[in-house]
Amino acid sequence: MARNAHIVSFTLEELQAMRKRGETRSDPEKAASISEDDLERRIAEDLDDHFGPVGEHIPDWRAYLIERERTEAATVMVEPDLAAWLRSHDDRDLGTVVNDLIRRHVEEAKAHEPAG
Repeated sequence: MARNAHIVSFTLEELQAMRKRGETRSDPEKAASISEDDLERRIAEDLDDHFGPVGEHIPDWRAYLIERERTEAATVMVEPDLAAWLRSHDDRDLGTVVNDLIRRHVEEAKAHEPAG
């Protein structure tokens, strides 16, 4: 078993051994006995899906997804000091950060191009 912060992972063999030892909170029979209507009602009533720990509304994250076009593979060499600075200011993948910076630069350049 590997553990990193709140993420726990198990190998298939570890999971099978845990199930044999009865170390599971899963109850397949109970889950199978829940009607579709009851399941839908329980999901709709689940506050974790809509509210935070103190009742503060949490917006649906899917509304914030940005659909992007397919990307073209390109190798860009980034100087170590630039890569270190970018990583220290943004948790996202370095390629995503660089792509966003290029996009902002291009959009601004387009905005200042003469019409025509």
